Amino acid sequence: MLTQVCGDGLTLTITPYQDGMLRVQAQGYDGPIESLLERYGFVNALPVEEAAQVTGQTVTLPGGVALELGDGGWRLLRDGAELAVAHPTTRVATASTVYRNQGYQLDLRMAPGEKFIGFGDQTRTQFLLNGQRDALWVRYPVKHVPVPFFMSSHGYGIFFNTTRKLHFDVGASDPNVASFTVAKDFLDLYIITGDNYDEMIEKYTRLTGRPALPPLKSFGLWLLFHSRATGHDVLAIAKMLRDQGIACDNLSLEPHWMEKTYDYTVNKEWNAERFRGCPAEVSYRAGADFMIHALNRMGYDLGLWLCSRWDFTWEEERRLALAAPAEAADAGPGLAGLEISHVDENVGHLPELMDTNTVRDQAWFEHLKKFVKDGVRFFKMDPAVLI
Repeated sequence: MLTQVCGDGLTLTITPYQDGMLRVQAQGYDGPIESLLERYGFVNALPVEEAAQVTGQTVTLPGGVALELGDGGWRLLRDGAELAVAHPTTRVATASTVYRNQGYQLDLRMAPGEKFIGFGDQTRTQFLLNGQRDALWVRYPVKHVPVPFFMSSHGYGIFFNTTRKLHFDVGASDPNVASFTVAKDFLDLYIITGDNYDEMIEKYTRLTGRPALPPLKSFGLWLLFHSRATGHDVLAIAKMLRDQGIACDNLSLEPHWMEKTYDYTVNKEWNAERFRGCPAEVSYRAGADFMIHALNRMGYDLGLWLCSRWDFTWEEERRLALAAPAEAADAGPGLAGLEISHVDENVGHLPELMDTNTVRDQAWFEHLKKFVKDGVRFFKMDPAVLI
């Protein structure tokens, strides 16, 4: 481990991990800050590289990967060749305490011909990040799954250990500089090296977890019904698909399945008008129940559109308290510290008070159990707020 004093009460720590991975983390007088990704188990602990060597301001890993700290910046090398250079304009924080710090900025040199890819589903216009200037956040309907991880064609990738909005400018303002800024956090990132993108992704998923294999049925044909579809429409089209030998296993209903369209509350209920009469002269819940069981007998799984305006922090804290009461009490800001953060700054629309729908003493999915009991097999999650 290598520690550099940055001045003004700030320090930078380099932690070497096995297989050419490093963590670069800044801290002030408050000490190291646990990110929410760590607190809630989205970041795994990596094995520290005990054979790493520290010489002056350089930490070297087996295999030739080295990180060399300089005056305000750093260099990432492999076998003596530069992979990445952080300019001195990089700042690890703006102040030495959590309450005064306004964030950090990482400025990387862009070498001629260097290509950047990543950041998940954050754009629908181009594959390369080169030339893009944007913010990493959820923004309906074009930014559904932002991921704070990018890779360079020079053999390195960077994972930003943050849940805050990440602004990036990859050669848009200056073709020689890729700039990344995160508000309010101290610099905290993981550097991953590899011979190719596949190798770097493999190492990245060691850190963040391997993706689960979706159910086999999810690879088949899906049918999303029109918003005006009734229970009779669903059954008629489902039977037609079977009669025509069209292989379809998954059917999904849009927001009008609800009594109140786009109902974000825990009081969701079936639309009485659309699902009454399946079969005739029964209640809408019995009608929906009949429809679903008829679909199940034909081999279909039914899903419901769902949009959440729920503060998931409460559920994460509840789970943490059940699994590790001491850690929940002692680590991180806890609910008392997060109470002021109800206005969601991480979605691309006007601020909404996400906490207005939250029932704090129950899991967010508790109100959905009655629909699962009816036979619903999945829910389609959607941000569904236009700007």
